[in-house]
Amino acid sequence: YPQRYSQLLIEERFQLDDGRSVRYLDKNDNVKKREFTVKRMSDVTFGLLLLRLTYTLASLFVVGYLFVFALNLLLYVILGIVTELGLTSDAPANVSLAIGSILSLGCYVHGLSSTLVIAISFVSDTWGGHQLMRKMSPASNVTTDWIAFLVYIGIPLFVGACALFNGNDDWYQILLLTWFGCILFLSALYALAVVYFEIKACVALTREIDAKYEDQRFGDGKGVRGLLHRAILLRQVNRWSGSKHVSY
Repeated sequence: YPQRYSQLLIEERFQLDDGRSVRYLDKNDNVKKREFTVKRMSDVTFGLLLLRLTYTLASLFVVGYLFVFALNLLLYVILGIVTELGLTSDAPANVSLAIGSILSLGCYVHGLSSTLVIAISFVSDTWGGHQLMRKMSPASNVTTDWIAFLVYIGIPLFVGACALFNGNDDWYQILLLTWFGCILFLSALYALAVVYFEIKACVALTREIDAKYEDQRFGDGKGVRGLLHRAILLRQVNRWSGSKHVSY
């Protein structure tokens, strides 16, 4: 069976009476037997795997930075809750701000966890050869690979070389900052693409979910107001209606 980095090729050949082996027949050829050859061809090389490994490690660096940023933000919110409750000093407690901070903690956790999930998906997509970028890019696969090479290696090395030739003592810092900025920009584009396709799929599903109902009891789904109305009704039905299990 085909694997992730290989493909199966099936070749059909014809053995003629005169001993020749051909792939295509003429009108006067007499076929003695047919042969099928199955080959497993690898579509990656060691250099390509090394290049993808470099891209993946660079993406993991950005994910680690985002993880540290998310953790620091959560710790900052928790520290704010403790401070507003007056547990760190003799100042009077501000209960309203403390309650607001506690209620916002769930939003912080949900938003930051979703960001990290998209970031990990970006790393997986990088190791897989930028499949999402290939689908959304109007350019060819070769052009997409060259764009990835410029973002991960080409532009940072060019900027670092220019800084070095100009006699800048901090050329390596400029190189690293450029490298980090390029990868962060690419990951931001990936996140926007993921959010766009998710919203597009949800809108399409919301419009077509009750196509089997002729009375359109969930609304017609036309316009933004119709979509919101239908989404709220579908959410209420999914949450509060009963369920039925049928075994065959």
